[in-house]
Amino acid sequence: MWTSLATMLLLLGIVHGHCHRKRLRSRFFLVWGLLSYFQLLLLLQLAVVPQLKVLFSENMALTVLVLAALYCAYRTRTDPGVLNPHRNEDKEEVKIVIEDRVSAVREGRCAICLVPMPPRTSHCLLCGVCIQRRDHHCIWLDTCIGVNNHRYFILGLITLAMGLFYGANLTLTSLCQPMMFWGMFLVPRTCPGVFGDWLTAWVFTSAVYSVLVACLVSIVLLQQLIMVACNTTVYEIRKYQQFNGSIRPGSIWNNCLNFWIK
Repeated sequence: MWTSLATMLLLLGIVHGHCHRKRLRSRFFLVWGLLSYFQLLLLLQLAVVPQLKVLFSENMALTVLVLAALYCAYRTRTDPGVLNPHRNEDKEEVKIVIEDRVSAVREGRCAICLVPMPPRTSHCLLCGVCIQRRDHHCIWLDTCIGVNNHRYFILGLITLAMGLFYGANLTLTSLCQPMMFWGMFLVPRTCPGVFGDWLTAWVFTSAVYSVLVACLVSIVLLQQLIMVACNTTVYEIRKYQQFNGSIRPGSIWNNCLNFWIK
């Protein structure tokens, strides 16, 4: 089981490296993520819940987190803030601009798609469009993260991390010998006999996989929250000199307020 888990993670790393080097847009990671998510949920429902160690309220809480994460993922895949090409422009004017891309950049247009670019807008080579306040291109959702879907992306990270941690904890405390932590939380202590049969081993390995993914999601979430507090994006950090004049740091409170409310 551990060999299969290591092989799976190695395969993901190889495919990710290939897509990153070749600048390829692929739905491989989106399909992988969805299948993994549903597989973890099905294993818990079919192999753990029948043991009657998971309360109905705990199962419902997990279901709410799963549905919330899926809804946020759906909303994140909607319009990230794409600029409408040649909006309110005359076609002849666009043709003139196309003839001289250097002049287009000087006039505040994108050098690739020639769209007039407001401040803090950048072009995504994978999507082929300009995105307002673009943060990055998320390979796991196969979409850019921009002004319109950034909030749903962060909410999705929160619910996904909570769901993965919670589901893994329910699974491990059912398969392993549990103990109370701080007198409040039930956590696994020792796990004897989890590799006694293939189904239990599969469920246990999947729970460990959930914890690993949840840790990675939590790291990305922490990065995103720091970016929001600093009123910047991942892309702007990478291109600091290009966006230095258009970013107003502000206070952490105002930055968070503007991001979540305005």
